[in-house]
Amino acid sequence: MNTVKDLSGKTLIVAITHDHTRIWALAQNGHEPSLTIERPSDEAEHRHVREAQHNRGHSAEFGEDEYFSAICAAVATAPEFLLIGHAKGKANSAERFRNFLAHGHPTIARRLAGFRNENLPHMTNGDVLNLGQRWFAVQHGITADVPRNV
Repeated sequence: MNTVKDLSGKTLIVAITHDHTRIWALAQNGHEPSLTIERPSDEAEHRHVREAQHNRGHSAEFGEDEYFSAICAAVATAPEFLLIGHAKGKANSAERFRNFLAHGHPTIARRLAGFRNENLPHMTNGDVLNLGQRWFAVQHGITADVPRNV
């Protein structure tokens, strides 16, 4: 399910995992993400792993282009955004999304302000929002206290 709020022209914090992406506006009230994008389910497309590797790549990549395109649409008008991922190497959906941007969406890729690799499954929405707010404060040289939403 994708719950949508208007994010036009807002600086964003984007936390992406294999199954879903949560997006916050930098200056927002509350901890809940402004937008949640769910990856398409591969249940209808279940294939034996060897068949999937032979015909379409790894089954873990099912629906990835559609998923990443939805994220691109959500961040398209952001002046800048912080991308937060989880895991390492090919298991890191955020890293694969960065490559997707670099190869197919260079205009959006230029607005990627930074990348963090964090333990997202063990972070609350408030933790992620707070991390993003503090990251942007440091990047922009803000010395005053950044509001804590946690």
